[in-house]
Order: sequence, then structure tokens, then C-alpha cells
Amino acid sequence: TCGPASLLMVFNYFEPGRYWPEQLEIDIWREATTIFMTSGHGGCGPRGLALASYNRGYEACLYLNQEGPLFLDTVRSEAKKLVLQRVYQSDQAKIEAAGIALTITEPDLALVKSLLHQGYILLVLISTWQFDHSKATHWVVVCAIDDYFVYINDPDIADIPWLSNNERQYIPISHRVFTQAFAYGKVRLKAIVAIKKPKTA
Repeated sequence: TCGPASLLMVFNYFEPGRYWPEQLEIDIWREATTIFMTSGHGGCGPRGLALASYNRGYEACLYLNQEGPLFLDTVRSEAKKLVLQRVYQSDQAKIEAAGIALTITEPDLALVKSLLHQGYILLVLISTWQFDHSKATHWVVVCAIDDYFVYINDPDIADIPWLSNNERQYIPISHRVFTQAFAYGKVRLKAIVAIKKPKTA
């Protein structure tokens, strides 16, 4: 899924060639999945992705604009909502036990710029409506920013099969379009998982 694939790109940036993606992508999805989301299997939540990073020796911190369980509005069944709440409770307890910083704020381009300048690579939750008129939730890697563009790596290659691997990296997105895409659903959920490799002594 997009979350594990994006996380693998971050790992490969910091430690090229260390991880075998075919196996690890599924492992990360199993660790980070929300179990249910919309009509299909669950996507990965920000807490789960932060924990997957932490468990592999990376420094991770979270920026969300909402507290509590996420994605509840994507399912109708009360039983599924209950499962989402339980996943949230489990992940939140693990986040607190690991000491992963979680900041409730309204993430914006200024925060994106600040985190990148601090050496983090970012997983950012977006809505793909601005790109393909699909209301899907989607994780992308934000790897750079300048005065005009945010540069992303997009793991969803199905919609751009004509591009080479190199052309799928550092895709420039204007500040305006990125700001419009940088929120998901009617509740306008915003999430950043900031990751970097701690300095060794």
C-alpha cells in the first residue's frame, strides 16, 4: 500500500539497500494497518507508520490536526468503528510508551519547510482529488520544498505508467495545489510523519 511503499522510500534514502522491499512492505502494512477503511482493506494510519519507523531504529515524530481515532467517518458499520477505535487505543499506548512526539497542530507549508530543514523526510497524507478526481486517502513522500513547489515521490505508479522510475521522483507540485491536496475527507484531516536516522556516536 502507499504508506509502507512511501516508508520504504524514506528508509532507502537514509540507508540505501538495507531493506528488502518485497517482504518488508507487507510486514509494515501488517504493523500499521487500520484494519478497515472505506469498502476495502484498511490503509495505514500515521501512528502505525511512526511506530514502524521507530521499531527499525529511526527517529519519528507526528503532527496531526485531530486527536482521537482517525478515519471513523470512512466506515458505516458500528463494529468496524469499534475496531478502528481499538487500533487507535493500541497504537496511542505504544506511541506514548516509545516517547514518540505527537503534536496536535494545523500542519502547513511552513511546518513542512521547517522539518525538511531539520533533516527529516516526510510522509504526508493527502487527498488525490486534485490529481485524479478520486477522493482516496494517499500517503506520499515529501522530500524538498522551494519558493514555488513542493517535491514529492509518489508510490502510486498505476496512474503514471509512462513515467520512468527517475521521473516518479521529485515531482513538483505547486504550493497552491499541494495546499489544496494536503487534507483528507470532510473532516479535513492533516497528518505528517517526520522521519530521520538518529546520529550515531
